[in-house]
Amino acid sequence: MQSKSEAIDELRSGALLLIVTLILVLIATITVLIYSALEPELLTPFLHMPQLSLYNFGDILAITFTGAILAIPGYWNFREGFKTLANLGYIGANLFFISLGLIISAEIIAYFSLMVISMLSSATSAHRVFLGSLIAALIGLMLLIISNTLVGIGFFKVGDSYSRSMTKSGGILMIVGAMLTFLIPLIAAVIFLIGLILIYVDLGQAPLT
Repeated sequence: MQSKSEAIDELRSGALLLIVTLILVLIATITVLIYSALEPELLTPFLHMPQLSLYNFGDILAITFTGAILAIPGYWNFREGFKTLANLGYIGANLFFISLGLIISAEIIAYFSLMVISMLSSATSAHRVFLGSLIAALIGLMLLIISNTLVGIGFFKVGDSYSRSMTKSGGILMIVGAMLTFLIPLIAAVIFLIGLILIYVDLGQAPLT
């Protein structure tokens, strides 16, 4: 059984890993968006120019894989820390791995389906597989939102239990960021990032009592 200080160290390490992850993913995403804005033809809808959409989808897949590789150890740290300190956070961290597996699997299937569509526009079955994979990715994203919401609640409960206002505020910002993911994803990621920074700073101060 972990001690309280060891659990806090796990949470703080996880927060640092996710801070780095989010910064890198935001930079990559903004770079892709800027490049797409400079090359308007890359924004052509899927069904009209599938070869261009395949290029964009490859960027999305690369960003997802990079973020996943960096985020996995961070959420594992959350899982280990919350195991001692907050049950909801522990559930949320475990749910992350399920959602991530579903999202990545769906994106890989969608990417290869899109390759077939780009070569054979009449491939009806490939269109169906592509649409099905997008639905699966959407379900995975919904699970990810639930996961991040539970992790945010976990941090709020830790802050509340140990009278740490910045950790409570960070947890609230994580919840807000998770809730806004569908509506304004980039702004939601920034809000989530600010919450993580507050938590990282606060948990690094005097030991919790």
